[in-house]
Amino acid sequence: MNISDIIGHHRLINVAQKYHICRNCKYVDDSPARLTVGSPCPVCGVPSPGGLTFFDLSVLMMVELLQDAYVAIPEVPDEELDPLTSRKSVHSASVVIVFCTLKELLLERLLSALMDAQHIPDRVRSRLFADNNSHSQRLTKLFPALACQTWDEAVAAIDTVGSSSFNSISAFMKRITDIRNEFIHEGSSFAINKTLAVDSLKAFVPMMNLHIHLHNKLVHPSYVGGKPTTA
Repeated sequence: MNISDIIGHHRLINVAQKYHICRNCKYVDDSPARLTVGSPCPVCGVPSPGGLTFFDLSVLMMVELLQDAYVAIPEVPDEELDPLTSRKSVHSASVVIVFCTLKELLLERLLSALMDAQHIPDRVRSRLFADNNSHSQRLTKLFPALACQTWDEAVAAIDTVGSSSFNSISAFMKRITDIRNEFIHEGSSFAINKTLAVDSLKAFVPMMNLHIHLHNKLVHPSYVGGKPTTA
């Protein structure tokens, strides 16, 4: 899917909303059958009470903001603009910031799903999130504690061969986070431009797919006796 397809033909939110989760086995996919009441889950076979969108409202709102920020970038050649003060740079930075916020929301949602699967009490969950209140801590400490493997190990386990491999997407997510942090904490904006905004939009679908695959690999098995699905 190229940029013109994403922007020109449909809203990003429509891409996110096509994924539904089984209320019984917690498997996530884009099977249209999940929308039909009484239709058996393609994975566990339990009849569906109706579609349940996998990505919650906070994620969907951030997806809308991501596209809106990108569309707002003026179509003016870079050489005609001051990179520090132009509206083009401002909106490109907005895309990067929203993308990183979306990335952090997706991680928080995955951590919550892992806690649900492990029946962790609310008071303990609150303490875990409070003790790991930064994205870095949640990625490097809380995620391994819940998943029994590091983030890189989990991504490598589901990686696919090709230009859109999950390892590549994960590496981009780390790189753009570093750029965002340098911009916010040090005022460095030289690495933020229209190209990076385009790369962020291109990474949107692979990043969502990465989190869906991680959910199906790490969360779903807890609801089917701990045996990973072959679907």
